[in-house]
Amino acid sequence: MSRHDPPQRINCEGPLICVEGGATHSCASLFLPGSDVEEQSAEAGKCNPSNDFHNAVGSVKSLIDQLLAGRDIALQHCNLCLGCAGIVPEDVRRRFIASFTDCASVIPLSDGYAALIGAGGGNACGIVVAGTGCAGHRLRPDGISLQRDGWGWVGGDRGSGTWLGLRAIRHALWVRDGLAPADALANRVCEQLGDTDAQMAAALVNVDPREIASYARHVFACAEDGMPYAEELLEGAAKHLRELFTSLGCTATEPLYLAGSIAFALAERIARPMSIKPQAFRLGAVLGCMLVARGRAPLEWHQQA
Repeated sequence: MSRHDPPQRINCEGPLICVEGGATHSCASLFLPGSDVEEQSAEAGKCNPSNDFHNAVGSVKSLIDQLLAGRDIALQHCNLCLGCAGIVPEDVRRRFIASFTDCASVIPLSDGYAALIGAGGGNACGIVVAGTGCAGHRLRPDGISLQRDGWGWVGGDRGSGTWLGLRAIRHALWVRDGLAPADALANRVCEQLGDTDAQMAAALVNVDPREIASYARHVFACAEDGMPYAEELLEGAAKHLRELFTSLGCTATEPLYLAGSIAFALAERIARPMSIKPQAFRLGAVLGCMLVARGRAPLEWHQQA
């Protein structure tokens, strides 16, 4: 996915609420007019409108309520910048924006793009974000951005927590069916799935990516214990994330960054063969939201100013 249109900027001068929404949790910060300093922060639950639209809307509204509680700030004077997972599909994005019409303006960004802008301060760079899902983003020197992966766990998210968790589950059920000898990874996964076949089947009905990703921790635990297959899975995930960096096409002068729990856990494996080592970015996407909303970085998608 690439953004080939000339970069557009927008400058929101009033009170600003910046939201970082992910598949596991969300957070937000309030910035007062003319200030780049966080006035107040808040936290809420998961926020991915493609997976659970109503829950995502509820999380954002909870964050807004927390930030404005006890303040003489009217919501209709606030600008809202949403750096959220699951808003790349245009129909979802439009519907999500329409849920917050009480705000003065709503600026949508993918969570990965917001992290990209935050990591580089609005300058050219590349980032790979890997947690429950994963995506790679690059901001070119001309201000045009592009994305690689971020297709979701069915078609992509290679090297993510969901990618690892799904392989751990399949391995465990392969063992459960008597097609491979029992091992520590299968035992750990089966304990989480349930004791009986019925419990295991029920655990996999309508499972969401966050739940699948929760099984990735067993891969890390078994790798620490020296299990070869678990080690193979982690090396495979690191290879995918390294290839994601390559696909961005960053030049030698553009810094590279890592963000997200899985990326941090695999950072050494990812960087080992790379000539330009990616740096950990831990400040989250809220900073990126603020920079875009204040006009110091390009919008990800064109919109009316």
